[in-house]
Amino acid sequence: MGDDSPGNSIWEKFESTNGIPKTNKFEIHTVYNNDCKFIGEHEDTHLLSLPWGLSIYLFCEGLAQFMEGNLFDRDIDEISKELLRQNKLYSLLKLVDNNNWNKVEPPIIYPQTGSFIRFLIESYSLKKFKNVYQRLSRLNSYENNLDIIKKVYSKKLDELEKEWKMKINK
Repeated sequence: MGDDSPGNSIWEKFESTNGIPKTNKFEIHTVYNNDCKFIGEHEDTHLLSLPWGLSIYLFCEGLAQFMEGNLFDRDIDEISKELLRQNKLYSLLKLVDNNNWNKVEPPIIYPQTGSFIRFLIESYSLKKFKNVYQRLSRLNSYENNLDIIKKVYSKKLDELEKEWKMKINK
């Protein structure tokens, strides 16, 4: 595939007019075998959420993993709870910055972000999640994205992270 990942959603010349995406290429490339089964909810979610825009990785990867609900047949909340108890979770303040995503371990961040997004949607509503998802941008400054999260949820990201950790640690 010309990439180091076994699954990718591909689009090029992405434009949006009145909320309707226009693209020349709209496809999924995956490895699919007994070990890799990337056809399904995760990559589909990336493509289907394009009309919302290109949010930061924390939210777009988190949404895709939430829609999948598991990682290698284990529930994302259970994995996150185990990682929390092992003190292996990344700070969400670190994960807001897309530049940090090349320094993290996928078996940790995927269940972590999926579980966090599940928490946001179930605790605060899909409407609020969609609002923040659409306003966050890879072109915004780190501080601007944090401000958007605070405005939409009326809480700082680290406060939301504490609530999420309390919920999964029960």
